[in-house]
Amino acid sequence: MAALDHQHQVAGYRGVGRDVTQSTMAEQRAHALARYDSLTGLPNRNMFLGELDRTIARARRLAASFAVCFIDLDRFKIINDTLGHGAGDELLRTMATRLRDAVRDSDLVARLGGDEFVVLLEGDPSAADLDTIGDKLLVAIGEPLTIQGRVFLVTGSIGIGLYPRDGEDAATLLK
Repeated sequence: MAALDHQHQVAGYRGVGRDVTQSTMAEQRAHALARYDSLTGLPNRNMFLGELDRTIARARRLAASFAVCFIDLDRFKIINDTLGHGAGDELLRTMATRLRDAVRDSDLVARLGGDEFVVLLEGDPSAADLDTIGDKLLVAIGEPLTIQGRVFLVTGSIGIGLYPRDGEDAATLLK
């Protein structure tokens, strides 16, 4: 509220202020946790499924296609069970980085949970493009990895679904 002097000119302002920095930061953290995987920093299942639904709607409207690559790390449980969850977490963080680096910036890489990742590839990819991308992802996964002083060769399995050929809804494409 404006404070006036004896000539009715604004001499200053009077009011109550409150610092909302902490509550704003807490709200931002909660929003991030709801959308991003806390271990890898990748989008999580919820964020991915929302983006997949939007991509399906856009592709349907534009008569376009896109691909979903479902990636599962082979024998991840063995590393987790023999070296502990810390080693498993390190492996997952490394794989997240490798997968993100193996695709275009415009492609979405997400962690669905456990050792499952998914890549959303827009832009009407051809069969040759999908073969190349699948090979590139498998090579990235298969690079030697050192955890706790031991070298591991990790392998992965990839399934690729092409919209609309292989499915027209999220559940079918993820199968």
